[in-house]
Amino acid sequence: MINLFNYKTPRRYAADFRAFCTSTNLKNVYLLSVCSLCINLFNRLFALFFWRDIKAMENYLELSLLNWIQIFAAIIFIYLSKQATKYDWPRKQKDMLIFAFIITILVTTFSVSYIISLYNTKNTLTVFLIGIVTVSLFFAIEYKEIVTATVFIVIVFVLAILFVPLSVNQKVMNVYAAVFLGFILLCFSRYNYYFKSQHFVKIKQLEEKNREIEILNIRKKEILAFVAHDLRTPLSNIEALSEMIAEKYEPNLIELISRSAGQAQQIIHDLIEAEKEHQELLLRQKVNVYSYVKSITDKWQIDNSRKIVLIAEDYLDIDVEINTSKIERVM
Repeated sequence: MINLFNYKTPRRYAADFRAFCTSTNLKNVYLLSVCSLCINLFNRLFALFFWRDIKAMENYLELSLLNWIQIFAAIIFIYLSKQATKYDWPRKQKDMLIFAFIITILVTTFSVSYIISLYNTKNTLTVFLIGIVTVSLFFAIEYKEIVTATVFIVIVFVLAILFVPLSVNQKVMNVYAAVFLGFILLCFSRYNYYFKSQHFVKIKQLEEKNREIEILNIRKKEILAFVAHDLRTPLSNIEALSEMIAEKYEPNLIELISRSAGQAQQIIHDLIEAEKEHQELLLRQKVNVYSYVKSITDKWQIDNSRKIVLIAEDYLDIDVEINTSKIERVM
């Protein structure tokens, strides 16, 4: 619980998270204002159809006045939130608008509960609790701001019961209710902030890891391209020169050099092919098993220190489709 109240978004992501919260909170101001306007207009129209019964309600005038206040407040916040988004207000001004909306929600919902409960708030707090839950769930605000809002609404709560004819015991119960609800508001809001901050940080870290992987892939491709293209030329020269001097020197050794250079070129070719997307990596060709294996053993026996015996009478007529270069490397 202590860590929840002391939690701060890591400094590395704090600025981005604050900007994200401001943008999200401003959108919620607009959406909730529209919802509030619709609800209060519906209540006003509902009162017109049941005028006599509604007018007979206790504290009707106070509730009617509060309904009009909520209608005009919703219109004002709809307009201001649209202007803030359209003209990209500075972040401080946006935060002030968001904070003002939060205070408005808490005050109006408290006022409704206060009037319905006949000025004894411990009797019914349903509407006020709705306001607390709305603020806690829809808005992620900094610690100082939510503490300020909590202290403000607790003071309003306490002042509201000082000027009504209630017994001392009832006033004490109301004060307890005020402190308890303020604590609920603070806890819920901090938990919502903590959850959204942790989610935001994890997404940012994942994006950073993805960027690092992309950079590593680019570097890997650059290295492979460098190796492939820069080694191909000298290996080609080795192969060509070995063919030129094969007539004057030991043919078997020169053939071994030539074949080794050709095999190295095939490896480089495979590296290049591996970087080409949507292309089959293993290019296969049909060969006779005996002839293919014999060609490899013959190459190995160029070195006179090696003696290889190949017995394959039962496999002379078997053909397979393989990648000759890779199979030779495996062998």
